[in-house]
Amino acid sequence: MKLLRVAFLSLFLALAPCFAEGMDSEACTPVNLYDLPHHPFDRIPIYNQGEMSTCYAYTASQMIDFWRFNQDPDSSDLTSPLWTALIHKINVPIHWNPDSLDFSRMTWVFNSLERNGICRASVVNRAVERLRNGNVNLSEPDLMFFFQTLWDEYQVPFGDLKTNEAVYGRAYEKVAALPYFEGKIQYSLKDKFHFMTHYFKGQRLETLMDEVFSECKGEALLPVTLPSRESMGLGFASNRKFTRRIEKTLARDEPLGIGYCYKILDEGPGYRGIHSPFRFLGMALNQSECSAHYSMIVGQRPGAQGGCQYLIRNTYGTNFWTDHFSCLCQKKGSNTHEHQECRASDADAKDLTVLGCWIDSQDLVSNAFDLTYFK
Repeated sequence: MKLLRVAFLSLFLALAPCFAEGMDSEACTPVNLYDLPHHPFDRIPIYNQGEMSTCYAYTASQMIDFWRFNQDPDSSDLTSPLWTALIHKINVPIHWNPDSLDFSRMTWVFNSLERNGICRASVVNRAVERLRNGNVNLSEPDLMFFFQTLWDEYQVPFGDLKTNEAVYGRAYEKVAALPYFEGKIQYSLKDKFHFMTHYFKGQRLETLMDEVFSECKGEALLPVTLPSRESMGLGFASNRKFTRRIEKTLARDEPLGIGYCYKILDEGPGYRGIHSPFRFLGMALNQSECSAHYSMIVGQRPGAQGGCQYLIRNTYGTNFWTDHFSCLCQKKGSNTHEHQECRASDADAKDLTVLGCWIDSQDLVSNAFDLTYFK
C-alpha cells in the first residue's frame, strides 16, 4: 500500500506542472516582431476571418508568409487562407467534418501544403473575384460563409438553386441577419453559385475546388518546402515547457502559432478552460466552454506581476479589442512604425489600428491546447 501511495504521488507531481502557477524567475527579454528591420508584417495583413472557424488556416498562412518573406525579402505573393483551408480539408486523410472548412490543427495544414503546393495569390484572387462579381464589400470569409450556409440549407432532393427560390431565400435570410454581413450580401449571389446541385451533396469542397479554383494547378501552384516543425499539445507538456519554447523561438525573431481557449479574451485573467494535463484532449472534452482558437504569438514583454506578457496577433481584424487586456495599436495611414498602448476604452478612436493584444503568459499557456513552431 505504501508503495502504491509513493507511485501515485510521483504521478501527481509529474502531471502537476501543467497547471503550476510558478514561472521561470529569469527576466523577460522584450521582443516585438513588428520592429524587425525589414518589417515582414508590413506585407502580411491582419485578417478578419468573419464567421468562419478557419483561424487555423489564417494563422498557418501568416506563419508561412513570415518565413517566406524572411527567406526572400522581395517576395510579396501572399498565401491565401481560403486556399490553405480548402486544399487542406480536401486532402487530409481524417477529419471530423469532411464537408466543412471549419476546425483543424496547424501542423496538419503545413503537411497538406507541402504535399499540394500553394496556389498563387493572383489566381486565387481571380477565382474569388468571379464570385464577388464587382461587389468589393464581399471578402473571402463573406463568400465562404455564404457558400457554407447555402449548402447547409440546401437539402431538397431534386433541382438546383435556380429552381428553388425558397431554399435560397432561407439561406440568404440567415446570413443577411448577421451584423457582420449588414449591407454586404446581395440577393444576386444566387447566380454565382449555380453549380451547386443535389448531385454534389456530400462533396461540397471538391465541387468548390473543381468549379471555382480549377486554375489552381500546374504553374499556378508554388512549390513549398517548409522548415521542420514541432507541435506541442497532443501529449503532456507543462506550462514551463510551453513558456520556455515560446521565449526561445521569439529570441530567434520567429513567431509561433498557439491554439488556446478564446474565452480567456472574454473572461480575463484567471480564466481556465482546460482542466486536464493532456491539453488537446482537455480542450476537446470541454470545447463548449473553451471555444478553441488559433493566433500567432509575435512578441513578449515583462509583466507587471513578473513573468512575461505575450503579444498575440489575432484573426478578427484591426478593430478587435478585449476589455481585459491592453493592446498594441498604430495610427491608421502612418508611415512610421511607432506603436502605442491602447485599450478597449479607445475603441472610438477611429484612427487606431489594433496590431495585437498582450496576455499574461500564465493565463495564455494555462489555456493553451497546442503550440506549433518552425525549428
